[in-house]
Formats: sequence, structure tokens, C-alpha cells
Amino acid sequence: MAQETVEAIRQAELAAERAEKEAVRAAKELVETARQNADRAAVELAQSAQLEAAKALAQAKRDQDDLLQRAEREADAQAQKLREDALEKRPAAIQAVKQALL
Repeated sequence: MAQETVEAIRQAELAAERAEKEAVRAAKELVETARQNADRAAVELAQSAQLEAAKALAQAKRDQDDLLQRAEREADAQAQKLREDALEKRPAAIQAVKQALL
């Protein structure tokens, strides 16, 4: 009977060791899975941030192009007005030069 009790205790200890090893293995597996999921989520977040940054950059470029075109149109309009003003004043300037020479 004592021999059976000793054997039962030994079997229980072995079963406990196996259960502990299995629990440690399962915990390590869960930790690794969680780490992989966190890495994957970080990559997805970074990609999303890059996409948003690229969209913002593209919008900024479009806005900059729009502002440049508007500035060019305004500069062209001002140059045209200056040319028109100069043409209007040309006869008077010619007359003033003639008067000065006489």
C-alpha cells in the first residue's frame, strides 16, 4: 500500500510538472502572439499615418499651386495695367519732351 501511495504521489508530481510546463509554453505562445499583433498594429498605424501625411502633402502642393497661379494672374493683370497706363501717358510724355526741346 505504501508503495502505491509513493507511486501515486510521484505520478501526481509528474503530472503537475507537465501541467506547469504546458502552462509556461501556452503563456509564452500567448505573449508571442500578442507581440506579433502589437507589431502588426504598429505597422498598420504607421502606414495609415504615412498615407494621411501623403494626402496632406498632396493637398498642400495643390494649395501651393493654386496660390502660385493666382499670384501669376494678379502679376499679369498688374503688368497689363502698367502697360496700358504707359500707353495712355505716352503722347503726353512725347509732347513734354518736344516742349522741353523747343
